[in-house]
Amino acid sequence: SKFGRRKTLVYNKSNKHEKLNATLRMSMKRTLGDNDGFRDAVLLPHGEDLNEWLAMNTAEIAEAASLVWAQCEVICVPSICPTMSAGTKASYLWSNDGKSKPKVVSASEYINNVFDWVQSELDNEEIFPVSEEEKFPRNFQKHVAMIIKRLFRLYSHVYFSHFEELRNQGFEAHLNTCFKHLTFFLMEFKLVNAKELIPLRSLIKKFMSSSTYDDYKNVQSIV
Repeated sequence: SKFGRRKTLVYNKSNKHEKLNATLRMSMKRTLGDNDGFRDAVLLPHGEDLNEWLAMNTAEIAEAASLVWAQCEVICVPSICPTMSAGTKASYLWSNDGKSKPKVVSASEYINNVFDWVQSELDNEEIFPVSEEEKFPRNFQKHVAMIIKRLFRLYSHVYFSHFEELRNQGFEAHLNTCFKHLTFFLMEFKLVNAKELIPLRSLIKKFMSSSTYDDYKNVQSIV
């Protein structure tokens, strides 16, 4: 995937982003293996701008997902995964712009399309501003929510179709860490509709209390 080969995120040029990035990385280091810690790690730091925090976490989550995909890319081929699905629980169609008719594509094509699209979102300075003087667009949180929604689908497919291979490669702990960051983040900021989470609900309940998951079902999400 092009996303995995790129050198830097455009958004990383922001000095404020680097400071927040260091804050998040420090929090994440302290939380390894600690599910409650993940919940704390994604909380908006006191006095920080919400959109800056959302942008930085989104970039980190996308980067982590690209590394997960790099582990799967060789084994997730059209002959094995002809459609983008999460077992029998969900199947996903691809639409380039959200307006054209969605179509069936292989899992690898879907996921590579997602990363190309995520890259174009991150590179668009009208959505993810580089300078601290530039403002985020009014609908910025919807852009973030759509990115997170599509990346969640990647994890849904990976856990259902490639988990055993990744476990055999010794990648299970890293996979779980990346997924926890995404899940606690999306739930903290009410980004994605609870229906999207259904394929991985049993896994999510392992990482947090059942009541936390059940409460989220009543949340009014962004997408």
